[in-house]
Amino acid sequence: GIRQKRFRGKQRHRNPVSFEMHSVNMVFQNPVLDNLKDISLFNIIGKIKLHRNLDAIPVQFPHHTPERLTRIAVRRIGSLGCKIKCLLKSPAVQPLSHIDGVHLKGNRIPVTLLATEPLLANTKIMCEDFYLHEIYPNAEQPVPKILGYYRDEYMYDIRKYLKGDQDTLKGFQYHMRKNHHKCGVINYITNYFGFTLNDLVSYERKHNEPNGENNSDGTDYNFSWNCGAEGPSRKKAIKQLRHKQMKNALSFLLTAQGTPLLLAGDEFGNSQNGNNNCYCQDNETGWVDWRGLTKNNDIFVYVKELIAFRKKHGILHLDTSLSMLDRYGQGYPDISYHGEEAWKAQLDTFHRHIGIMYCGKDDSTDEADYIYIAYNMHWNSHRFALPSIANYEWISVIGTAENNIVADKEKNTEYIDISPRSISILTGRRLPETEKKPKAPIKQAKGSDKNISKGNNDIKKGK
Repeated sequence: GIRQKRFRGKQRHRNPVSFEMHSVNMVFQNPVLDNLKDISLFNIIGKIKLHRNLDAIPVQFPHHTPERLTRIAVRRIGSLGCKIKCLLKSPAVQPLSHIDGVHLKGNRIPVTLLATEPLLANTKIMCEDFYLHEIYPNAEQPVPKILGYYRDEYMYDIRKYLKGDQDTLKGFQYHMRKNHHKCGVINYITNYFGFTLNDLVSYERKHNEPNGENNSDGTDYNFSWNCGAEGPSRKKAIKQLRHKQMKNALSFLLTAQGTPLLLAGDEFGNSQNGNNNCYCQDNETGWVDWRGLTKNNDIFVYVKELIAFRKKHGILHLDTSLSMLDRYGQGYPDISYHGEEAWKAQLDTFHRHIGIMYCGKDDSTDEADYIYIAYNMHWNSHRFALPSIANYEWISVIGTAENNIVADKEKNTEYIDISPRSISILTGRRLPETEKKPKAPIKQAKGSDKNISKGNNDIKKGK
């Protein structure tokens, strides 16, 4: 199937091509292939694209591209710079007709040259960095966006916050609202070159011994936490915490601005037994274990709920960064930050909890769309005071734990108690006329009526 991940070659330098399947708002990191003789795979890709509204993006390493792949020849001509020649009509690349873009990895890539080449005007290009001031001079706005930032900074900062490191809230704030008006932003917590999501919450160090390199291959900077035991555990508390942490990570990914990238198998807890460099494992270690759909069905159901929620609320996937200003004229900023008190975010280095409120616009009803998400990666519970919105009440819709909303009628304030290492997503429900609360009468001091009457008489007399 198209979502299966396979490695046919066992030689590290054979340079496989990883495919990413793009939907309207998501990227799925998908199978790895190094043999283009099996043209039927591309036919499958084409059919899935047609019926599922997906794009196919191969990951290319330009300095090791095989001749049978799409070839981009760059020739340097003196001081005139680089001239690109795209062999798009070569018989060798006819099977790649289903491909919609390319993810470039490696050094010395002429990114500006590729991005400004007219033949590639409708081709999606993903790379670690772009010189946008050269590609789009004079404040030129691209329509549509074809470039995408593909960086690890989101992955590392979110992993640190997930495991409860200190001094991570400011980076978390930034990534949750980050986007770019000229270029897309690809967010991912796991990728093919590291731990799977299940391994991220099950191992604190890599276990690459089966690769035959004395565990020296693969990165040592995983920023992972094993939740109390290294590797598989039979303890119920550890297993529950790991499931909660995986749901927390997926919540981060699918509520952040930009385009989320989901590694195939993470939606049901696939594991590689702590191996973060499965380039040579053409066996059960490197394959996706589809039995996880049954074993970890709660995670799979949760992912589907998150995707449906993201699609329903446009404020979670805008084309530009959130501005913290009243974008839609509803009297509230498009994004605001809160702490244990509403409108007062606590961003000290030792804090690990924060509330984020979104104020969007429902296109179907033209009314405001309010979302409040309480994040608590601390090992202690915290109570959040919910922002008070006239004629609205907060309703809990999705969460990684059963967190209760508490109403204080005397203070006319609602609170939500967030348990350790959990997330709650709330939406604002507009109250019908029969449920709207009457405004509290204004209390006046003694003798105030006389002063008001006297003032009115003075106005009548022209004083």
